[in-house]
Amino acid sequence: MGSSLLLGVAVGLLWAPCAGPILGLILTGAVVGGAGVRTPLLLLAYGLGAASSLALVLLAGGRLAAALRRTAAATAWIRRGLGGAVLVAVGVIALGLEQASLARFAFADTGALERALLAQVQPAGSSPKPAGTASNLPVLGTLPPFPKGSAWLHSPPLSRDQLWGKVVLIDIWTYSCINCVRTLPHVRAWAQKYKDHGLVVIGVHTPEFAFERDLANVREASKRLGVSYPVVIDNDYAIWKAFNNNYWPAFYFIDAQGRIRATHFGEGAYDRSERILQSLLREAGQTNIPGGLVQPWAR
Repeated sequence: MGSSLLLGVAVGLLWAPCAGPILGLILTGAVVGGAGVRTPLLLLAYGLGAASSLALVLLAGGRLAAALRRTAAATAWIRRGLGGAVLVAVGVIALGLEQASLARFAFADTGALERALLAQVQPAGSSPKPAGTASNLPVLGTLPPFPKGSAWLHSPPLSRDQLWGKVVLIDIWTYSCINCVRTLPHVRAWAQKYKDHGLVVIGVHTPEFAFERDLANVREASKRLGVSYPVVIDNDYAIWKAFNNNYWPAFYFIDAQGRIRATHFGEGAYDRSERILQSLLREAGQTNIPGGLVQPWAR
């Protein structure tokens, strides 16, 4: 009896979502246990417990309702303002403007949290290392070939032979992933800054959702997001699997000999990434490499 009473009090405050299933459990027990004195007593205790909680809510709610009535005029305008904000937000999302805005302004830096989580799940030896010089960077593998017949945007199909002697940044991304979108200002800036100094940036668009497999959608999104460097469409996850990748976004830094020398997963560590690019370009024999680090947010 005591436990039933406490149960009723506990779920009274959550009456709408919880009381029905609990009542159903009591009635099921009554059916299984058969008729007797115990069932009506359980129902009575449950009802009294729930009623006591609702009575407390009613008494407290009366005072709250009286206070709200005094602010009814103000809250009406607040509701209208919030409703208007929702309509504006719907229009912005429908036009795809929110991606461009979020790509330009990072309202929250989740990089530190992402790196902490990745440190727990990355295989041994795959965690990012300080940039250092290119000669200190390990060799993590080789650039896999791009599948024949894959669609490319902004470029004819590229091969490993064509990229020999170039430093290559592979960016595995997808256009509706906000973490991918927020890295794009830096990727675009690197592509522009070092394009005449031996760097080739290649976006590998591996879709997360079915609508991202549509080439027209990818082409429109790339235009909207200002992506003008080569993008290869990886709808079959062939390149994703060849890199043994697990993340959006993922950066793979390839040296002039087609070797993977560093990786970075998720947002953040932009300074480290650019220093790796500069170091690999120097190792490739490039001279007059622009110094400093890009600051896309300052534009």
